[in-house]
Amino acid sequence: MFTFLLNGEFYTSFLFLIVKKVIIGMQMRKEKSPNYYFSLGEDSKYYIYCYICGKIAAIIDIHNSEYIGIIEKSVRPEFADILVKWLKSKEINELDFNTKNNKIIQFGIDIYCRDCRKVYCKKHWRIKAIFEDNGWYDYTEAICPEDHSKIIDV
Repeated sequence: MFTFLLNGEFYTSFLFLIVKKVIIGMQMRKEKSPNYYFSLGEDSKYYIYCYICGKIAAIIDIHNSEYIGIIEKSVRPEFADILVKWLKSKEINELDFNTKNNKIIQFGIDIYCRDCRKVYCKKHWRIKAIFEDNGWYDYTEAICPEDHSKIIDV
């Protein structure tokens, strides 16, 4: 399975057969463009949408310095301008990478699966709190619909 761009649209190919450099058959599914995930609301908040259901998966409120995804987190106000720059690029993987590596949002964007390269709302993640043997909370893990796991809180 691979994703490719054709006439400005994203597709995932599940099966193809090539005989003498001619494609005999291909089953394709139209994918949502990465730009589908973002919108800037009239309330000046950035909304990020779920790949599966299209509902709001996260809200980034620059003016109130908060991120509301699976977990609600505050964002340091001094990062507002750079965060807006990444949001305007509409590249979810870049937003996730940069927020994590620049320690703007710990663990990055919790609604984004780096393995699938897709956004899922809280409804589609399985959330598990992990406890140590002695009963103390250790961390929270999220598992996407494709069974990829990530730590979203400690």
